[in-house]
Amino acid sequence: MVADVSYSHGFEVPKEKNNEGSSKRKRQKASEDDGVTSECILSATTMLGNDIKEASKILGATERVIQEKVVELDKFLSEIEGLSTREWTLASIKLPDHPKQMLVFFSLPPARRLEWLKTFLESYN
Repeated sequence: MVADVSYSHGFEVPKEKNNEGSSKRKRQKASEDDGVTSECILSATTMLGNDIKEASKILGATERVIQEKVVELDKFLSEIEGLSTREWTLASIKLPDHPKQMLVFFSLPPARRLEWLKTFLESYN
């Protein structure tokens, strides 16, 4: 194909070409890219949604365990010999605010709970 050339002052200046074919190819390529991009975004969104659902289930289960332990807390505290009424009250108030510590408390053997609880109350006073 021969390009149209205009002669001005002895120099060759190319005329503007009709870029319809080139524009069509660019639109087609952009359209193909949009499809791939849309698929990637949709896939990522779906995966993220599934991850959020799974995390929500785990969080909900953990929250239920903590709520159950809060309900059991008073019973466990009443079984600790040597715990004053004031320590019992403070533990009832403070342990639910520290769920990880509360779970540690419940996992201890009964013989270690009094000393652990007194240390906890001193640390979180």
